[in-house]
Amino acid sequence: MDAVSMDQCDDLHGGFRCHCPPGNNCEIEVDECLSDPCQNGATSSDEFDAFGCLCPDGIEGVACEIDRREKNGATCIDRPGVSR
Repeated sequence: MDAVSMDQCDDLHGGFRCHCPPGNNCEIEVDECLSDPCQNGATSSDEFDAFGCLCPDGIEGVACEIDRREKNGATCIDRPGVSR
């Protein structure tokens, strides 16, 4: 079981069952970056059963979905209870 972490598998006392994408016992790695999950010009990095995004300056969030760059000379700020 080298290709999968133990928290993704159930011990069946004499065997195991893994919960993962296609492949027998999770030995097939899926490239999650193929779906282009990162936004706002971010770069995607494929990880085991996950992806990461390298966001440009002023962009944040798991998929770089939050744009905090200046717009028309204004700076975006967080205000609780206010959506944009």
